[in-house]
Amino acid sequence: MTHLRYNGVTHGFVDQVGYAPQAEDALKEAAKFVKATKRRLPVGGRLLVAFAS
Repeated sequence: MTHLRYNGVTHGFVDQVGYAPQAEDALKEAAKFVKATKRRLPVGGRLLVAFAS
């Protein structure tokens, strides 16, 4: 599991690209994770993106 924490944003912030700088970064990190693990992701492996306001 990979845990990414983004401070100062609310739930659902990833659809705020252009408004919340963290949104673009979160999407890039998620894409990077999927690309790197798509062939070797174990059953139950997942990416957790957390937020804190």
